[in-house]
Amino acid sequence: LNKNKVLFNMITAIVLCRSNSSRLKNKHFYKIGGKPLLEIIVDKLSNIKLINEIYIATGSKKKNSKYLSLKKNKKNLKFFFHRNEKNVSERIFFLSKKIKNNYCLIVSGDCPIIDNNFVQLLYKKLSSKPLYDLVKFSKKVYYEGLNLVKTNSWEKIYKISKKKDFFAEHFSKIFDYKAKELKIKIITTPKSFLKPKNSKMRLSIDTISDLNFFETIFLKVKNFNKLNLNSIKRYLHLTKINEHVLQRKVGETYDKKVLIVTAINDKIGYGHLKRCLVLKRQIEETFSTNIDFKYLNKHHVNNKFK
Repeated sequence: LNKNKVLFNMITAIVLCRSNSSRLKNKHFYKIGGKPLLEIIVDKLSNIKLINEIYIATGSKKKNSKYLSLKKNKKNLKFFFHRNEKNVSERIFFLSKKIKNNYCLIVSGDCPIIDNNFVQLLYKKLSSKPLYDLVKFSKKVYYEGLNLVKTNSWEKIYKISKKKDFFAEHFSKIFDYKAKELKIKIITTPKSFLKPKNSKMRLSIDTISDLNFFETIFLKVKNFNKLNLNSIKRYLHLTKINEHVLQRKVGETYDKKVLIVTAINDKIGYGHLKRCLVLKRQIEETFSTNIDFKYLNKHHVNNKFK
């Protein structure tokens, strides 16, 4: 009985991801230091002693079967497919009914910075307050996409998610919502985790520039264990690589209409194309919009086009 009690007080990590992300499709398979982003995240979670079970929680199996390739050599890795891929709150709730552990660590599949000391602190604070559903820091922390929640609290969270449309996809906004059904303990933010107000640092990967930022950090540290918050704070000047990237706000839509047209041929070369591709990427990342891009070669040029 005591052994089961200890087991149930462990943590199940739930990694949220889907292939059809709006800005960078299949981003979880992009590589940092030669290793796919999602594999880095799973390995980091595997090294946290409190975690004894890891789920990849994604959309339908038909669209997301690619994730099964991660099963190789990952004994504690499990998969959960949910047909309604945009309803993240529902996805976690349905999965929570399969979990025996008392706690779930909800992990965003695009945030590779997961440190043992941060998870330990969340666990210590929440496990010592058994009447609460989750704990929240009083001020913003560097870490993104990490929430420790009591497993049996997901039924309440799922019910609350039906109150507002955007709660379904953005469950973390429920924790900012003053819901009487939830008991949230606010805890003091340690100085080492406190994010300065004007900091433009991004620890999530939504664009190629975000990916380049982490690749550059890895080239400095050359070790996945050292790919952590301390290393990133040491190289803060490198945030210029992706500080222009606009992080979409919940409920905002972007309908800027931009068309880039250029020409390529043997006479003028390919420089215009390359420069326009740089402009395309910069505009898309800065304004979170999609650009219609067309290039013309000698086969396209005719009297009708002129």
